[in-house]
Amino acid sequence: MKAADAADDANVMETADGAMFHTDTTKTEKVHLPAGNWTATPTDATQIEVVGASDKAMPDGATHHVVEVKPLTKDVIAKVKFERRNSADAAAPVTETRTINFMVH
Repeated sequence: MKAADAADDANVMETADGAMFHTDTTKTEKVHLPAGNWTATPTDATQIEVVGASDKAMPDGATHHVVEVKPLTKDVIAKVKFERRNSADAAAPVTETRTINFMVH
């Protein structure tokens, strides 16, 4: 499992499936995904919430879909499932899935 933290925001690297952010309830974390139509769903909405998402240009010229999430509950490992589709239609088949973990201290 690859670890990620606030320092990764400065690196603007794509967040890998299974990544673990070490965070706390005072932070808003940024998940970097390839550009596309993504939906983000917390497995438990009492532990973490999705607070924003937008496409952003990276220093290398690539575009990432950056999703901001805010931990809500301490002492849990919150999970957010990201699903990518080829269109904005929620009924379209999922083409990629990533689950990102947030260890909230």
